[in-house]
Amino acid sequence: MKPKMLFILPPHSSDYNAWERADWQICRIPPVGLIVMVSYLIKNGFDCHFIDGRELIIKNKTNDYIACIKKIVEDLRPEFIGINMLTALFNEAKDIASFIKSFSPDSFIVAGGPHPSIEPALTFEQIPSIDAICVGGGEDVCLELLSGNAPASISGLMLRGKEDKFVRREVEMNIDKYPFPDYHLIKSDFYYKYSAYTTFGWLSKSLSALTSRSCPFSCKFCAADWSKPYRVHSADYVIEMAKYLATYDINTIAFWDDTIGMDKERLLKICDGFSRTGLFKPSGRLRWRASLRAGQVTIGIESGSDKILKIMNKKSTVELNRQACSYVQEAGLDLGASFMVGVPEETEDDIRQTFDFIKNLNCNSMGCGNFRPLPGSPFYFEFLERQQIDKKSIDWSNLGNFSAEP
Repeated sequence: MKPKMLFILPPHSSDYNAWERADWQICRIPPVGLIVMVSYLIKNGFDCHFIDGRELIIKNKTNDYIACIKKIVEDLRPEFIGINMLTALFNEAKDIASFIKSFSPDSFIVAGGPHPSIEPALTFEQIPSIDAICVGGGEDVCLELLSGNAPASISGLMLRGKEDKFVRREVEMNIDKYPFPDYHLIKSDFYYKYSAYTTFGWLSKSLSALTSRSCPFSCKFCAADWSKPYRVHSADYVIEMAKYLATYDINTIAFWDDTIGMDKERLLKICDGFSRTGLFKPSGRLRWRASLRAGQVTIGIESGSDKILKIMNKKSTVELNRQACSYVQEAGLDLGASFMVGVPEETEDDIRQTFDFIKNLNCNSMGCGNFRPLPGSPFYFEFLERQQIDKKSIDWSNLGNFSAEP
């Protein structure tokens, strides 16, 4: 028999008691990368399963999601377990890995995602129950693992106790080889129910996808450098993916790229293809949203202070952001904007400039977060070098939470 693999997305502490909220108040943003990976492995003939901790909490009306995971692991008895680790989910990921190891000691537990890819040695130290870390993209690493390759022979897979033997895997640039995120395969309708906490603040029935991976820029607050180099799906792939997603009972498609407009020719082909499908408004029933930089079209504004934009390495200006907002609205498009406060060297006057920008901006949706030196970001490494943070004692879940008090 072929081996089984179970993938787990931990919940966040803010997901506790979520069943007590109205359906539209529940966060339903899918882990697109993880779902693509599961889709890829299943389509290669392997028995793979996926758990979203948020869905367990809601469906079972309990915060004891780990007990639910225990039952699933005992029923499936997978040889391999993959845990997706964002910095904000560190504590939950640690609890899950430790508990699984306590009752299923033979399970081979692999941590993947941004946090362990950036700090693999420290992750091993802080989570003793993890057997290996997938550094970088995981599709082909997991394919080799399930195909029976010896773990020590798989590039991109770092084994506990053999960190010095690790070989970094060459990044796959042809991402068209990977399938669309197949929401049927994971047997869940959790993601496309009505919610205001899924895509850019709209109340919608939505599904998400990516047209690219990583980002060509290096804003100092952003941790995207771990996933470089930047690579894209072809325009034809994106158009066909939109047709596939339109087969679900949704009214919105959200593309969660860091920036969708780096290649303007590709974006124009995508827009032209979307128009020809007849799926999108005004002729069709769907809407779509994506994020771009102000230097191209829209709008990760971040600050109303040119000084702070320069410190962030945003490569934009207040005036450029203002023009971009104007162009978007002149085109009849909805405008969304994001901002950040608490950046190093920011003064009260800089924050006041940001708030003045916000007050004069008539947009459809807006968010303002507190600065965090996310692991992998240039700010993070600067803070370590200056000994302003001690990564061995830091509260990772707080560091990864842009909504918490700074």
